[in-house]
Amino acid sequence: KEKKKIICLMDIGVQSTTVNVIDKGLLKKSYSFSFASSQLTYAISSALGLSYGESEELKNKQGLISLNTDLTETLYLLIDPLLLQIRKISGDFYQEEGKDIEEIYLTGGTANLPGLKEYFQETLKKNVEIPNCFSDLLYPPILEEKIKKIGPRFSVAVGLSLGGLEV
Repeated sequence: KEKKKIICLMDIGVQSTTVNVIDKGLLKKSYSFSFASSQLTYAISSALGLSYGESEELKNKQGLISLNTDLTETLYLLIDPLLLQIRKISGDFYQEEGKDIEEIYLTGGTANLPGLKEYFQETLKKNVEIPNCFSDLLYPPILEEKIKKIGPRFSVAVGLSLGGLEV
C-alpha cells in the first residue's frame, strides 16, 4: 500500500521466512531463511519440557512479554539471529542503493507473537507495522478482532488476489 517508501516485508511462516525489500512499489531484493515459527515452538517444548501443543499455546499467548524467563530467553536465542540478518540486509541495501529501509512490515502468523513487533522496533530502530491485509475489503464489524488476529497469515493470499496475479 505504501508505494512511496522503501520497506522491508517479512513473512515469518511455519516453515520459513521470506524477506523482501521493496523500493517505491518495486521488488529490489528477496531473501529466504530457514527461520520458522515451528522452530520457536519446538525450542520451547524442548527447553520447558512441554508438549508441542502446550508450547504453541504458550508462545502465542505470552511470547516475548512473558514473565517466564526460560520462555523469553529461548525465544530471543532464535529471534536474535534473524534480527542480525535483517540488519545485514538493511546495510547491504544501503551500500548498494544509497538508501535506507524506512519501515518494516511483519506478516505471517508469527507477526502476532506478543512483543515481537515492539522488540523488532526497539532493536532495529525502525518503524515496524503489522499491515491489515483486509483493510480494503468489507466485512461485518463483529469480525474485527478475528480479522486482526488471523490477518497476517493471509497477507500473501489476499495481496495476490487483490493485485491480480498474472501467470
